[in-house]
Amino acid sequence: MDMQAFAAAMAQALDGTWTVEPGHHGYGDRYLIGPDGEELHVCYSDWEKTPRVRLSASLPATLATIRHCHGNPLPSHEITVSPAKTPETVAAETARRLLPGYRVTLAETRELKQRLDDQAAARDQLAHAIAAPLGATVQTPGPSPLGHDP
Repeated sequence: MDMQAFAAAMAQALDGTWTVEPGHHGYGDRYLIGPDGEELHVCYSDWEKTPRVRLSASLPATLATIRHCHGNPLPSHEITVSPAKTPETVAAETARRLLPGYRVTLAETRELKQRLDDQAAARDQLAHAIAAPLGATVQTPGPSPLGHDP
């Protein structure tokens, strides 16, 4: 199966402007990047009893880390389809079966990030308001060894 051609045809069939990026498994997979930052991994697996095309949606790394660090487990967004289906049919199934739930998760996580950014800004503003009358300075914290804002 030519995954580059398959993914490119899927990208054309999906709504909006989707781009095709290389995958992690050489010729057997590709990433489709959507117009709103969606990330779909398209992978052909023929090592199972019945070959399948596996499509899974994941959050961009920074959003996945935020969800993980704040106790919000990431739901699984994955479907499999027959490799005999056309890319256009697979795109339609992806739009119907995978993207709606994934886009809800993506929106919720972006809202969580915005709330956390707003909290950090309010915390910084409060720190400066407390420090100013005392003639103190507020030091910006460095990166956490754990990789997230405490």
